[in-house]
Amino acid sequence: MITLVLLGFKLERLMSGWRFGVAYVTSGIFGNVFGANFAPPTTPSLGCGAAVLGLMGCFFIDLALRWRIAKQPFKHLIKLIVFTTLGFCILGILPGVDSFSNTGGLFAGFLIGISMVPARQESRSRKGVLLLWAIRVISLAILVVSFISLLNNFYGDKSLDEFCTYCRYISCLPISGFCDQSK
Repeated sequence: MITLVLLGFKLERLMSGWRFGVAYVTSGIFGNVFGANFAPPTTPSLGCGAAVLGLMGCFFIDLALRWRIAKQPFKHLIKLIVFTTLGFCILGILPGVDSFSNTGGLFAGFLIGISMVPARQESRSRKGVLLLWAIRVISLAILVVSFISLLNNFYGDKSLDEFCTYCRYISCLPISGFCDQSK
């Protein structure tokens, strides 16, 4: 919750309120659908972890876009890497926490950040503006196609755990039989 409040307050000031809401909800839904596809069948896929990591993905894109004008960009990059690593390594190995959802949320956050984070351009050349919009449209298209593919796979006949038997160890630390509960 602390991470959500700290990140959310800063990101909402960078983006508008509606863009922040779209980024939060979309990365949360995408992450949980991603987790539902790759996690073992008995692992719950819910919570705000995917949405919070989606916000971190937006922050990575914001930092990349504002690298030249940011004060101490390496310091901000290190903080983002530390928080992201903590989100995956500390929380991701606990039983009942779906690391796949977090991964999907971070992926969606990157794509949403590319699509929605306002870019401050030093030069307003027509070519630069067109390139930026082309990248944004491609990013949004990748997000939509990925989401449709994940939903199609989730409701389809094939199960991803048939060819990914080790996937349960990605989302669980194999101590005291925690990972064996999801067989």
